[in-house]
Amino acid sequence: MHSFKTKFQKGSLVIYFFIFLCIACVVMALILSQQNRKIADAAKQIEKFEIFSFLYQKITPFGVEVIANGIKAKQNKEGQEELEDFVVKHYLFDERKIETLTSSFAIHKNDNIYMPQGATYQKDALNFWSEVATYEIKTKNLLSQGDFKIIEKNYQFNGKNAEYKNGKIYAKDIKGILQTGKKL
Repeated sequence: MHSFKTKFQKGSLVIYFFIFLCIACVVMALILSQQNRKIADAAKQIEKFEIFSFLYQKITPFGVEVIANGIKAKQNKEGQEELEDFVVKHYLFDERKIETLTSSFAIHKNDNIYMPQGATYQKDALNFWSEVATYEIKTKNLLSQGDFKIIEKNYQFNGKNAEYKNGKIYAKDIKGILQTGKKL
């Protein structure tokens, strides 16, 4: 018992306590930093936003230019917007026309809307369906990949890999039916 009092009087017990406390702090810091990394990784996996039954309207000095509505929209990990079951109506004031884009799923990134599950584009009497499509917002071009079908009042075309650009349709593989409106 005498040796315990001697060590206690010398203060070595206090030193051991602080050494233990320092080691415990370092261990806790390592454990917490590991948990913080896991939390940060999990936070990166979470979408920045997710909305249901949305309605978007772009209003310009001329009036409502774009109306988009759909079932679901969210931003994915790559920062792209994903849209499900949507319809976009774009009012072309200079042409006095409306173009409509419909798809069950699309990815919007920068100035392109990519629709891997098919899309329907309508403008005037033109009805354009594509198996896979990319719509370029700035140029208003629609690039079709895979099968496509174009139906208008006087014609119907089927083919592969088309481009709708400036009111004209370009494709390498087209099969169509033209109707003149005259009885033979």
